[in-house]
Amino acid sequence: MPRKPARLPLAFPALLLLLSSAWGCGDDDAPSKPGFTPVFEGADCSFPLQGVRCGWVEVPERHAQPEGQRIRLSVMHVLSTGAEPAADPLLMLTGGAGASAIGAFRELMLGPAGAAIRARRDIILFDQRGAGASTPSLKCPELGAMVAQQLGKPLSTEQQRALTAQALQQCHDRWVAAGVELSAYNSVESASDVAAVMKALGFGTYNIYALSYGTYLTQHVLRDHPEGIRGVTLDSTGPLERNILASAPKSGDRALRLLFSTCAADPACAQAYPGLEATTLQLMQTLAVTPATIQATHPTTGQPITWALTQEELIGGLLNSFSASSIPILPLLISSMTKGDFTPLNGLLPTWAQRDDSFADLREYTFRCTEAAGFSVDEVGQQGLYPPVAAFFTQVLEDIRDTCAAWALEPVDESALEPVRRDTPALVMSGQFDITTPPELGMQVHQNLANSFFIEFPATGHVVLGPCALGLLGAFLEDPAAKPDDACVRALELTFVTP
Repeated sequence: MPRKPARLPLAFPALLLLLSSAWGCGDDDAPSKPGFTPVFEGADCSFPLQGVRCGWVEVPERHAQPEGQRIRLSVMHVLSTGAEPAADPLLMLTGGAGASAIGAFRELMLGPAGAAIRARRDIILFDQRGAGASTPSLKCPELGAMVAQQLGKPLSTEQQRALTAQALQQCHDRWVAAGVELSAYNSVESASDVAAVMKALGFGTYNIYALSYGTYLTQHVLRDHPEGIRGVTLDSTGPLERNILASAPKSGDRALRLLFSTCAADPACAQAYPGLEATTLQLMQTLAVTPATIQATHPTTGQPITWALTQEELIGGLLNSFSASSIPILPLLISSMTKGDFTPLNGLLPTWAQRDDSFADLREYTFRCTEAAGFSVDEVGQQGLYPPVAAFFTQVLEDIRDTCAAWALEPVDESALEPVRRDTPALVMSGQFDITTPPELGMQVHQNLANSFFIEFPATGHVVLGPCALGLLGAFLEDPAAKPDDACVRALELTFVTP
């Protein structure tokens, strides 16, 4: 299965790493409280770059308790290359909720792709609380250690799930013992962090680009700290009032059905892969009875290993491959596997073992447990879904439910999950094949935001950021009152790879 792109957005543990992700009224001084004034503290950058300021902004772990424990947010201020830059910089928020914005955007925005925006504006990157280089960074090396120890062993799906849950619990217990109040690592507190960072840097007006979980965070900022926000661009988003976890089974099923129907409507694809839907379902049934053996290399020892491609692994791997670069080859990949040829998967690791050590797994869980755990697995709408897909998501959601129940983190107030309705100019972008935040969810956000424009990217999955989206972002920054020319979007086409 094609390797997934660098992890940016929401992510399910164990079986589906990519699916991910994600998700009070202030005055001009918010989030400042008596005894707390946000200040930018300069520090050496960890890499030699011209025109970049690095440093920290210290904020309360609980903004309502400014005299309490403090945490530090890692900040990068990229100075504009223009002689007279605009006064309103671009703040970029990434997903996860455990990804690093600095890691995700630094090379992109300092390179040729970001040159046009950088010529007009400063760019602000900061790692959200609990993630990246901010401290504490809620990473779970216990998960990596578990993978290194267990990879290559003949584990059942149930054993994989149990080992993952055990490693997560060990990570949770270690951070609690260190004195971290995990319930404070939520979007409401993080929205106050955004306001604090921009105040510390001295910007009274700014713009936001956000992707995946960052779009949920941006809606919290729009509600609680709207002052100074000139416009927002939301890439792969959903409304706060729709539970992202409860929506996952329907969203994943939809993406598979869209793949099948799009292939059937394409003459070349239909001829090369007739009956792709039936073929795929038959492949799932076959692997449920007789898993296939995949050859790989242990990432730590370098020794050859084998692992079993089960029905669950197939579903997780397929959904993990709904990116713009991978969608065109999925029918060919499925066709090869139905003929007994699994060699295209050799070299890959099973989804439960794929790790990004820079990702703060526990921060993603604090989002889930404080903001998205309010659902019953039995009540999640799975009627009409492919039975194997429904069973797959039942397992994933049960694991999340059990973990959150064991940790008993304090949920955010219900008012924090109400619809955000603002007239701030907004550009909402969705990918046609998005398995996490499909266009339907983006459209709902568009309807909530009175002065917004909605653009759907064909032949694209979760996260549309690329040359076309960067061009639209640049145009929107220049004139948030006008819908950008989306000719580059209309030019996007899906061409399936055929034999």
